[in-house]
Amino acid sequence: MMLRRPFSVPDLAQSLAHSIRAAVGNFSQAPKLWIRKALDLGITAGCDVDRFCPDETVAKGALAVFVVRGRQVAKLGGVDNYFTDYSPFPYYPDVQPSNPWFKWIQKAHELGVFTGTPNPGCDAGNYCTHNEITRG
Repeated sequence: MMLRRPFSVPDLAQSLAHSIRAAVGNFSQAPKLWIRKALDLGITAGCDVDRFCPDETVAKGALAVFVVRGRQVAKLGGVDNYFTDYSPFPYYPDVQPSNPWFKWIQKAHELGVFTGTPNPGCDAGNYCTHNEITRG
């Protein structure tokens, strides 16, 4: 079995920073530019056609999608929504293969992003896909 280095925010941050630096040369508008770049790269989408809404909530299942897409951009240079290299055996009892976020949560777990540590309102060992977090 091959061990992979777990995903870290600096991987994505470095990739986005490089892209932004190439486009604008400085970071005076970094927060807006980072969001714009994440939108342009297909890592995330806005809350509607004109806005990102960083203070609104998103389901934890969607967080797995953002993280895996960010990792793909950092490593592959683009987003691959059709990947198949994840375990078919659920890491979390509340996320079965029929769940639309299953492959994303599986992959994020394999990248070392999610560990199954309990969080408020979630039973130990569960992922709780519909618990909400903020977008920003």
